[in-house]
Amino acid sequence: MSAVNDEKSRPPNPFVLPERMNFAYAPELHRALLDLRGQDLELDGSQVIQTSGSCLQVLLSASQQWAIDQVRFTLRAASPALQEALKLLGLTDHISSDGGVQCG
Repeated sequence: MSAVNDEKSRPPNPFVLPERMNFAYAPELHRALLDLRGQDLELDGSQVIQTSGSCLQVLLSASQQWAIDQVRFTLRAASPALQEALKLLGLTDHISSDGGVQCG
């Protein structure tokens, strides 16, 4: 197997979401995700204790963009707080946290 094939078959490095995904963090999250566009992405939401609707909008937008780009966007290990926020905003069908749902 070539080095290129090895690299494509390797799972992506997780992007660890911070404890506080508040309104002020949304622009930073947006910039960070833009830098990762076009790559398989695995989000680790295990540390999130607070989130805002604006950060969830950024994640929703990113998941849709990754699907359009036909690359993997996966949320794994979502904390109870993140799971509840996704549920309250009706985003569980779009950004699921039940073991890691892939978009793209």
